Formats: sequence, C-alpha cells, structure tokens
Amino acid sequence: MNSFNCLLAIMSVAVFFTNLPNYLHIHRWGIVPYQWVVGFGIVALPLFVRQVSKSNVLGRTVVGWSLLYLIVSLLWFIPSAQDDMAWQEVRSRALTAIELMVFFILFADQQMNRIVRHALVAGVLVGVGLNVYEVFVPLSFSEIIGRSAGLYINPTTSSLALVGGMIITVTILPRWFRGIFVLIVGVGVLSTFSRGGIILWIVATAGFVISRQIPSRDVVQAMILGSVIFAVLVIQQGAELLDVLTRTGVLNANVEERLEWLTDPSGVQDRSGWARTYVAKRLWEKYAETPFFGEGTGAAYSAFEIPPHNQYLLLMVDHGLVGMLLFPLLILSVVYEARGGAITLVLVFGGMQALAGLMSNTLLTEPQTLLLFAVAATMPSREEDDCQTSVQRLDQKGLTPQPA
Repeated sequence: MNSFNCLLAIMSVAVFFTNLPNYLHIHRWGIVPYQWVVGFGIVALPLFVRQVSKSNVLGRTVVGWSLLYLIVSLLWFIPSAQDDMAWQEVRSRALTAIELMVFFILFADQQMNRIVRHALVAGVLVGVGLNVYEVFVPLSFSEIIGRSAGLYINPTTSSLALVGGMIITVTILPRWFRGIFVLIVGVGVLSTFSRGGIILWIVATAGFVISRQIPSRDVVQAMILGSVIFAVLVIQQGAELLDVLTRTGVLNANVEERLEWLTDPSGVQDRSGWARTYVAKRLWEKYAETPFFGEGTGAAYSAFEIPPHNQYLLLMVDHGLVGMLLFPLLILSVVYEARGGAITLVLVFGGMQALAGLMSNTLLTEPQTLLLFAVAATMPSREEDDCQTSVQRLDQKGLTPQPA
C-alpha cells in the first residue's frame, strides 16, 4: 500500500470515527459536518475511482442498502408534513447513504481495511483516555456532569462507539493483549455510566468467549488484574478520590441512580428511564395509527421533543412495515458480505448493533457507526489475515521466493 492510501485510512479514523466534525461544529470551531464528507470524498476520489473500475463493488449488498435507504426516504417525503424537520431528515439520510457507500467502497481494498482496523485501535484507546480524563475534569466534553463522553459529546454514543470499535479491532491484536484491551475498553464504557453501553460491552465480551476469539482464561485473568489494580487504588487513594469526585460534582443524583442500577438492574428506575419508556409507548401508539405505510419521513422527530432512543420505532413511525425492515436489512447485508473466519466476528458486531438499535435513535446518522459498518462488511477472513501475516514475516526474514 502506498503512503497516500495509508494516510487516507488513518484520516478516515482520525476524522470520522472520533466524531471530530460534529464536535467542532457544535462548539462552532469548524465547518459543518457534510463539508468534511465532501472534502474527504474529493481527496479519496482517485482511490474511489480505482476501486469502482477494478471490481464489482457497486453491485454489493451494502451499496444496494444505501440506495434503498435513500429511495425510501425520498418517496416517503411526499406524504410527510414536508416541513423543515422533514426536509432536514431527508438531507441527513442522503448524507448517511453517501458516507456509507464511500466508506464501503474504499475499505473494500483489503490492505486499506487492515490499516483502518489498526488505526481504530488507536482511536478506541484515545476515546477511553478522554473518558477517563473527564471523570476527574467533568464537563470537559460531555453535556451531562458526571458522565464521560469524550468527543462524542453524548455518553451513550461514546459507549456504543467504543464497544463497536472493540469488536472490529480485537482480532487484529496479539492474542495476549486481547483480554487486556477488552478490560481497558470496559473502563472507558463504565465511565460513561451508560446502562446500554455496559450491557453491550458484557454481551460483546461474552460473544468473544463463545466464538473463541478470546479464551475465557484470558478474560478472567484480565478481570482479576483490573480488580487488583482497583483494590490497590481504593486502599491507597480511596478517600482522596472520593473527595475529588464529590467536589467536582461527578457523584451526583443521576450517577448515584446509575450506580444503584449496577447492583440491582431490575429494581432501579430513574427519570431518564421513565422518560424513554413514555416516549417509546407514545411512538408505538403513533405507529399503530398507520402501521402499514407510516406517516412520512421525519414524522417521528416532529411528534416529540424528547428523542425516541429507538432506531426501530423511529423508522417504523416514518415508513411503516418498510421502516421495520430497514435497520435489520443493513445488519443482514453486512453479515452477508462477511467471509471465512470473519463471519463469527461480524455476527458479534451485528448482534451488538441490533441491540444498540433498541437504545439509540441516531445510529444511522453517526459517522463512527457508519464507518464501523463499512469496515465490518469488508473485513478479510481470518485465514487471509493469518496468511498475510505469515508472508510478511517470511519476507522480513528473506525467505519468500523471489521472481526470476
């Protein structure tokens, strides 16, 4: 791979996986997010053209889903209210389709995919580092005091990005480091106090063990190591840490409710949980009014001031039965593209995203999520990874046959 392609792969992670465009835009430090996509597309145009010309990448299922998503959004704009909210939703979905197709076509190059996954390791670790930093310096990035978010601004979004990045990158790491990496990501997720993120981290870790991506012994050893480090910190600095967290406002009523939930998930219900349940119920009632065809693009957002926090219900209210299928079809299209030994890992990723759809309504507008979907859909099989690694090692030793 030439240096330009390598730089492009790193740039895609540094800009889009980290959520940098949205963070800068919200803080009025940069151009609007879609201009980042346009700029990246222009820079990547030579590689984009080469990929399209030398392969049938445009005929792949992920590209087909992107076009379907765009067509459905445009057709259902006709029966919608056709107000500013509906038009904004159409523009947002058009950007989603373009981003996903661009990422997918670029990452279909196997060497590009490997570089991106290596860069994602760094991106995930940076995300964890920012979250841990924000525990001691609250509101550095997050909009909610006591809950870390990093450049993702929203704690739940941060936790989902870290878990998704962990799944995509774990097999590219040395086996001895995988358990430690999962533990490190767990610390970053825990600092968000996102119940959905914590659940998905547990599910992903269990998926690694069941699929034998990580031996259960390594996970247990990493947990023991983490517990020992935590115990030492509590014994030596516990009082000081508690004082700092109290003075900075990290230990507030919201965080305390979430800490109680960790010890009794079924017995604790906070105001946030009640609000989400209420909106989900109202959305279901709204869907029941027009279950077959929906109410038009943007209807779910127009109906409530509180976000629905459910990707499925949002699309169902807008598009009826067709909307019910849209997000599952994206997951299935990614799984369909998986090959060889990568299938098990992509299944874990798909299962995680299917559950995430019950917890977030913004998955299809987040650049980091779209990037992860594209990487998962183009991931080489484990056998190809192993073969590539072996060839590289032989080449370094001068043992590969040279052409005559």
